[in-house]
Amino acid sequence: MAATYAITVPGSADYLLTLRIFVGGVARQMGLDEDRITDLKMAVSEGATMALLDAVDSLQLSVEGGDGWVTVRMPMAGDRVDKNPEPLDVVRALLDGNVEIGDEQVVLRVEIGQVHAGG
Repeated sequence: MAATYAITVPGSADYLLTLRIFVGGVARQMGLDEDRITDLKMAVSEGATMALLDAVDSLQLSVEGGDGWVTVRMPMAGDRVDKNPEPLDVVRALLDGNVEIGDEQVVLRVEIGQVHAGG
């Protein structure tokens, strides 16, 4: 059965650590290994930093586990992704390409038990 956890924090870089800790804790509980958790936390930081460029009032994300995957959904303005895709290139590299870009969100997926390409 899939479990979903969500967090909303003020739209400030001061809360990036809070997002990283939240994602790391939930992903660890769902069985993700430490190397992949580190990659996922870095990817969340990149995505949240990109969202902050739009001077958002809040940052939101949800973490879902199920079917052997941990999935993070981050609402984001679509035009931000179109204008500045470079941070998402870093995210794609961290997550072995498991990044989906929608009109209003970025979806990051990490397979539980997946062996990191570098390890």
